Amino acid sequence: MSKGKVILVDGNSLLYRAFFAMPHFSTLENQPTNAVYGFAMMMLKLFETEKPDILLVAFDAPVKTFRHREYSYYKAHRKPPPDELKAQGPLAREMASAFNVPVIEIPGFEADDIVGTLARKAENEGYDVIIVTGDMDALQLVDEHVKVMTTVKGVTETVIYDAAAVKARYGVTPEQFADYKALTGDKSDNIPGVAGVGPVSASKLISEYGSLENLLNHLQDLKPSKMKENLLAGVEDARTSRYLAAIVTDIPIDVDLDECSQRNPDPSVLAEIFRRLEFRSLIKRIPGIKPEEEAATYAPVEEAGEVCTIKSAAELRPVLNKIKKDGRMVLALQGSSPHWADAKIIGAAVSPINGPACCISLDDIDLSMLKEVLESEDITKIGYNQKYHKEVLQQHGICLGGLGFDIMLAAYLLNPARASHALSDIASHYAGIEIGAEPQGSLFLPGLEDSAPEADTLALEADAVRRLLPILCDRLKADNL
Repeated sequence: MSKGKVILVDGNSLLYRAFFAMPHFSTLENQPTNAVYGFAMMMLKLFETEKPDILLVAFDAPVKTFRHREYSYYKAHRKPPPDELKAQGPLAREMASAFNVPVIEIPGFEADDIVGTLARKAENEGYDVIIVTGDMDALQLVDEHVKVMTTVKGVTETVIYDAAAVKARYGVTPEQFADYKALTGDKSDNIPGVAGVGPVSASKLISEYGSLENLLNHLQDLKPSKMKENLLAGVEDARTSRYLAAIVTDIPIDVDLDECSQRNPDPSVLAEIFRRLEFRSLIKRIPGIKPEEEAATYAPVEEAGEVCTIKSAAELRPVLNKIKKDGRMVLALQGSSPHWADAKIIGAAVSPINGPACCISLDDIDLSMLKEVLESEDITKIGYNQKYHKEVLQQHGICLGGLGFDIMLAAYLLNPARASHALSDIASHYAGIEIGAEPQGSLFLPGLEDSAPEADTLALEADAVRRLLPILCDRLKADNL
């Protein structure tokens, strides 16, 4: 009977995968965060879905390994990691510590050697093991009690390999995988392999002869062919490649697995890191997070204003009078298409600059009743994606005047590299305002072509725009924009 589940994470592999798989984005202070964001997503996924008894993370130490000493060309063709990636390594280590996950580095060995050694140690002590990595070399470690979870798209979309899955994909067993790589080589690590031997031939040869050494000992038995010539000429390369591809599983590691039982993360510490890195959407997923700790991670913001739905001219009139008196208004529109030329307006909300934000029932009120204030150059319009507002209103015979502050453009100016400039993300990022997972307002939502948005939805968005205005103005001034 298994003593429990051990999860071993190749931290370097995961960070590298996340850096190149995810859009490049950064904090307001221009700290790159896309790789460590992917790392955080995977850690949360493991806690939520795998519920490990023990979780450990291995990283490469910043020194050359025994493979470099054996083969001077090992990884020699690789460019140095981008500065944006290197800057995120310490953040990942800090985050792992906040997750209460031990981090292990051993000079002279790579993270996958540490993982391989810990996998065999855990298996020998009666644990089942899952290795989390983006490096397929780890498939050589698979056996009855060890599986490999690899990233297939982005970071958190994964597939788990057991022995049958390895055989199905590569045509060899996990025990034969390093022999297979000895023939095919690995361009990413500058492992040469044997020239002219591809994956199909390598799989067939290793399956037929059982191992690389048995194949090399019987090369004279092969029929004359270009393949035989390549193998005879590549014996030394094959053995060197086998040495480089093999993961070490016997590093002396002073780790008592029984004393590494997983503790829950410290919610307040992890929430503070997420807040500092501007991962606010992840805070609610922290295991054990309390509502007050989640709320405390946001900057203080004004309480949500009153919102309402207007269904008659009598209800609309005092709101328009207030807008005229204020000289400023917030506008939010819902279009039936992202293309203004053929879009219908299926939802609208307006707000005086001090509230309340009001959703206009277009079943009861015609847009023409808003024409005067919408066309007035004396009333400044504040909104999200105002170009769309102007163009779609033009299709309805209304020339939008007095265009003012645009939340979307402001957010882009503040951080063009952000992964998303959707209103919901801007509101959450800058003010801790949650208005739902899907951005609406002037954006098209599939499936809503002929239906109005839910009651008050646009009013909440108009209210968010109103509350974001001073926050983004201050940010722009601080950045001299």
